[in-house]
Amino acid sequence: MQKRRLSLKARFWLQQALAILSLIVSTLVLGVIFRSWPIAIAFMLLLLVHEMGHLLALRVKKLPARGPYFIPLIGAFVTMPRLRKPVDIAFIALAGPFLGGLGALICYAIAWFASARSCPGMIIPGADILDLRLCFLFGEGHFWLVLANIGFYLNLLNLLPMHPLDGGRVAPLISKWLFLLGIPLGIYLVFDTFSARTRLESAISLITLVLVIASVIMTIMNLRRPSYRILPASGKTKLTISLVYLLMVGVLGAGWFMTYHLMNAVNGFPN
Repeated sequence: MQKRRLSLKARFWLQQALAILSLIVSTLVLGVIFRSWPIAIAFMLLLLVHEMGHLLALRVKKLPARGPYFIPLIGAFVTMPRLRKPVDIAFIALAGPFLGGLGALICYAIAWFASARSCPGMIIPGADILDLRLCFLFGEGHFWLVLANIGFYLNLLNLLPMHPLDGGRVAPLISKWLFLLGIPLGIYLVFDTFSARTRLESAISLITLVLVIASVIMTIMNLRRPSYRILPASGKTKLTISLVYLLMVGVLGAGWFMTYHLMNAVNGFPN
């Protein structure tokens, strides 16, 4: 008996339903872990912005794509054809962290704006109005600061040279030896997750732990048997990709560093 195939329209709506269902399930899981629905929803929106970067890049390249589909505690992905051109691979891989980092930067700007509006310098005797760290203790500034920190961290984490992260797709275009840097960095992050001091840090640490363990395993498997061959890149292409990759790591790293230490100052933790 021949199986009846779904029409293109039915398949499209099924894919959309699966994407929405995965988004809802992941949000529910994060809400339980974070014990804060606003943070969980905002976290998923930051992840969605990251994935939209990949989708927009695929649209620019006129390549078919489906998703994004979300996996609780792992992240999200979009389905796409196998790419062989180094420029296409780098453009699509780095578009996610670029747009995601831009989203984190917007959150950071909103944090400063919100904190400046609720600055206590005019109502607390002796408070220094120029010390805006105090302002994050009031109003919505602290909420947006937390989101900025999460956004910078997640997109920086995605640039680790490990599969299936975005950095793992860019790494072989530069040098296969970058994977040897990614694995120890990933292992370091696993051990660093045990130093969490707040409930939110513990939740982010759990996500990092699951993601890094999966990435280390997949990277080792890929090193033993690559899934498919990529066309060789010219020296000029390698240099351009390397500079863009390092620039993004530097900007996202600086954003994460600033927000992390500012959060520690606000929460009263030593930096």
